[in-house]
Amino acid sequence: MVNYLDTFIWIADNDATADVLTSTGDIASFGIFNVVERLTLYRVGALIKTLVATDTAEAVITFDKRITTDSDTGRVEPLVSGALLTIPDTTVVGKIVYEDITPTELSPGDQVVPEVTTAGTDGASAAGAYLPVLYLRRTDYTAAKETDMVVDT
Repeated sequence: MVNYLDTFIWIADNDATADVLTSTGDIASFGIFNVVERLTLYRVGALIKTLVATDTAEAVITFDKRITTDSDTGRVEPLVSGALLTIPDTTVVGKIVYEDITPTELSPGDQVVPEVTTAGTDGASAAGAYLPVLYLRRTDYTAAKETDMVVDT
């Protein structure tokens, strides 16, 4: 049984800078989720901030896991099979495109990094921007057992 008090949603909060769907690469630092406690990620999403115009090729976003903060050494791409979104042409502002994924454990020090791996293209003028959305569940743990957590002495 799921305790819904331990379930929460994280969304990058930066209205001035949504990530574009028309060029590839990692999202800017505002959209990287820093893990500070043991969590289970069970759904990934994208909140559409600009009307999507990609009739030639739809944009694809993957959600990767860095196992060390700010380091791509050992990066898992995508963090679990299926942790990717194909954003349909003509998706309107305010819609959330999402995918349920195999529940994946995240540990303190990990980061979830959204990355546009296929840029959306359009016969006329490609457009589209998004903010990443993560659906998470808290996991029981003891801070003292976490190798990436150190008590202040």
